[in-house]
Amino acid sequence: MNTNTSGSFGGAYMGRLKDLLPNMQTSNSVSAIRSKRHSIQEARQAVVDKILANKEHFINPDPATKPDLIYKDQGGGYYSVGIKYGNRWLSKAFNGSSFITGIPKENVAGVMDLLSEAVSNGEMDKYIESIRDANWKAHGKGGAR
Repeated sequence: MNTNTSGSFGGAYMGRLKDLLPNMQTSNSVSAIRSKRHSIQEARQAVVDKILANKEHFINPDPATKPDLIYKDQGGGYYSVGIKYGNRWLSKAFNGSSFITGIPKENVAGVMDLLSEAVSNGEMDKYIESIRDANWKAHGKGGAR
């Protein structure tokens, strides 16, 4: 067996690879990346789409097209609303809290309009970025973007 310059076993090609790729790593298994990281614009649009789908469902409930809900009935004609990117809530987006509570039923659609506008304008980017970063790291893709 031949030993390359890094001390591991392999042919002369390993030394040449190491010269070409000084930070090269090897592994006995790899997994394919099956998802791609959204750009901030794509992430914003995904959040806006979710908010607008919820608004439509709130106004015209249809069990056949029920979205991933971002609102909850608190009883007594009041609702809470939050914002989700994917399956994660935008934590602390509302004065350090994740939800707006005590919204009268007649104001829920208007709140969703305001939130979708805020997301579109980039006002929620730091919360979306936090989730994008956490998702990327959770999938073992923490380095390059």
